[in-house]
Amino acid sequence: MRSTAFGALQDGQPARALALGEALLLRAADDPIALRIEGQAALEIRQSDVAVRHGRMLYQIADDNKVRFFAARLVALAHAQQKNYTRSQIWLRRARQVAPDAATAASIAQDYATLRQRNPLSFNFDFGVQPSSNINNGSSESTYERYGQPVLFLGQPIGLTPSAQSLSGYQFSADATVGYTVNENANSRTVVSVTGQMLRYALSNDAKAAAPTFDVGNLAYDRAVLGVRHDWRVGEARQPLTAVFKYGVSQINGEFYARDVEFDLSTQWLLNERTRVRSCVRLGQVTYAGTGNTSESWALDLGWNRALGDGDAVIVRGSVGRTLSDDAVRLNSDRQDFGITYNFGRVADVFDVSLGLGRQWRSFEPSATAPDGRTDLRTDVTLTVGLPLIEFYGFSPIAKLEAYQTNSNVSRFQSDGLSVDVSIRSNF
Repeated sequence: MRSTAFGALQDGQPARALALGEALLLRAADDPIALRIEGQAALEIRQSDVAVRHGRMLYQIADDNKVRFFAARLVALAHAQQKNYTRSQIWLRRARQVAPDAATAASIAQDYATLRQRNPLSFNFDFGVQPSSNINNGSSESTYERYGQPVLFLGQPIGLTPSAQSLSGYQFSADATVGYTVNENANSRTVVSVTGQMLRYALSNDAKAAAPTFDVGNLAYDRAVLGVRHDWRVGEARQPLTAVFKYGVSQINGEFYARDVEFDLSTQWLLNERTRVRSCVRLGQVTYAGTGNTSESWALDLGWNRALGDGDAVIVRGSVGRTLSDDAVRLNSDRQDFGITYNFGRVADVFDVSLGLGRQWRSFEPSATAPDGRTDLRTDVTLTVGLPLIEFYGFSPIAKLEAYQTNSNVSRFQSDGLSVDVSIRSNF
């Protein structure tokens, strides 16, 4: 009967194969061969519910990865027939976990990309742990100085409190975004999204000893953002444009901190097959709950991306911006950023490596804390290493090592730090 059922499948008679498979399952409900026949036959005649049921059973009882791969992919295809794209994506990740070879794993990634385009619902998750030498963005100095000279009180230098100095510890982060495509056609797409962010911190033993009264809970940060993104193409050249609106609220240590509004308008130009240029204009406003102060900001971002051979790429970015506040003069500032990143692609067939260098110049207008104004120069170097060969359901670890130093004419803002951020990302 098994041989006859397989022959019916090969001869293009899935309905007959399905009937024979049902007879086999009456004899033994956990017959793996019968479950394979039933699942494949049901899929071909678009009895998706039947294919899902038998595929799930086969996946649960199988102890061979090849059989588990067949079952997981079968369930994924059946869910796709029903337009249950999110469930289909979950089962594709299960299939990827037991893929028998690299070529098959690559085909799963292609199927996943196709479903992502069809699925109006999208998810993005990011979890990370970041050991850091300066989790509180504290000063690297021990006394209050201006222009390299100590500020004196009764002839003695004014010292910075331990909590104002850099403290080592750990940052734990979690981000989640859920998006839904509310409208899409050949020329435009609109997506509504909700994002949640959570940051928590823990002090090292050395930091606890140095600042025993410091409450690390005061660093706890939460933020929720409602976003609307609209992509469309204009003109005969079909120039791509993207507009993004965001409304966010945040809290620190459980207390309402600020609400913010941001609007972005961006586009990009393909200069050739390897080179593209991107520009973005950003406008924003922040209202702080504790003081009621409001600040407005604008920024212009430019980016240049050049793809090289063997997966290498060079990315150059620049940005200028300004923040203004009628309520708090200390917030008024100008900012210029410049950065360059070299992506080495796959190194030694094991690592995905990129190296970046960035500099930021920021100048603040005179205020009570800085009567002569304040000027900061931040330099950071970032090394990112991905480990795609260590994979779990399509996710792999990625480690980012960052070293930075901020030189300021006000010692309270003179700082440096070294951190390692370990998180996970999807390979497809």
